[in-house]
Amino acid sequence: MGVGAGVCVKKDSKEAIAVVENQIKELTHIEEQLAQRVGHLISYARDLQKELTVLMKK
Repeated sequence: MGVGAGVCVKKDSKEAIAVVENQIKELTHIEEQLAQRVGHLISYARDLQKELTVLMKK
């Protein structure tokens, strides 16, 4: 099983499955965090757009 930097470690199938499942959980959590951050940025961009529209009307 590859562990990074070109290094491989021998693991039985149960250990390898556990490692991959843990990596999937970590990636899913990171994906959720990124989606939340993108949502915040979109909301912020909309607020800025509203402010710019008001300023342009003056």
